[in-house]
Amino acid sequence: MKISSFLKFGFMIYRCTYSDNAAWALLLSIIEREATERIENLGPGRDWLGAYLEWTVVKDPTLDGAAQEEVKRRFDEWADGHVEDATYVKGKTRER
Repeated sequence: MKISSFLKFGFMIYRCTYSDNAAWALLLSIIEREATERIENLGPGRDWLGAYLEWTVVKDPTLDGAAQEEVKRRFDEWADGHVEDATYVKGKTRER
């Protein structure tokens, strides 16, 4: 971000149950609130991280009841298309 070549960081959240929309909305709001509060609590000099935080929420009804292995497979497919094989960080190349 400030030092590395990363422009953002964040989380991918996969919805794997569709039985309670209100509970899902509440869960997302709690996750976002907690992350925001914890970043703010890092204090001056680190609270800028919030500007780089990005949430990706995958809502796909075909994942309803999906096993962990299926979600991991989907994530790996996504990552293969979005993450370079080698990332330049602080003068070093990191292989994934």
